[in-house]
Amino acid sequence: CGWLHGAFHPAPAAKMAPGVDPVEDFVRQRHLDAHKRKVARSQSTISTRWEVREESKLLPRRQNPKKEQLMEDRFSNIERENMRLLNRMQEIEHKGVSGAPACGAPRVCSIHLAHCCC
Repeated sequence: CGWLHGAFHPAPAAKMAPGVDPVEDFVRQRHLDAHKRKVARSQSTISTRWEVREESKLLPRRQNPKKEQLMEDRFSNIERENMRLLNRMQEIEHKGVSGAPACGAPRVCSIHLAHCCC
């Protein structure tokens, strides 16, 4: 009576003999102190660090080829559009806003940040 499945369950107070209560308290406290010491000393048994071999083995799984391809296509489209806009800006600057070639006083080119004359 008292020990069940590895845990201590004290008997009801009505069935205990007189004078046993301080002894039970002492034993219970001793077990509790031992448990607290074990918990304080406990350490994780699982390693949370990646080893070089594991990292090189799992590296291809961390990469997403489809996502990388989509990003590459997106950046390619952005670069193409930027180049088209840059060429259009240069064309406008050299021809002038009205379409006729701009002549006369030097002006500041927004592309090269230098004075130019067409």
